[in-house]
Amino acid sequence: MKILRSGLLIAASILASWLANAQSPAPFFTGSDRAAIPAIIHSYFAAFTAKDYGAFDKHFQSPFVSYGREPVIIATFEEVLVR
Repeated sequence: MKILRSGLLIAASILASWLANAQSPAPFFTGSDRAAIPAIIHSYFAAFTAKDYGAFDKHFQSPFVSYGREPVIIATFEEVLVR
């Protein structure tokens, strides 16, 4: 009896998760997303090539995390440039 209850519980959990996933809409890109993605990539490469590090603020968001022996949290982009 205990095995049957466990089996039913597992089956109900699987069914519930399947139904929850089936009801959520699939992610998609809109026309403005499709235009914005190449624009931001071009903007990033233009700033990188020109070494316009001030323009990186619109491409990256702090805090930054550097991983070595232990993770180091870097609070600002200016601190990244100093390192």
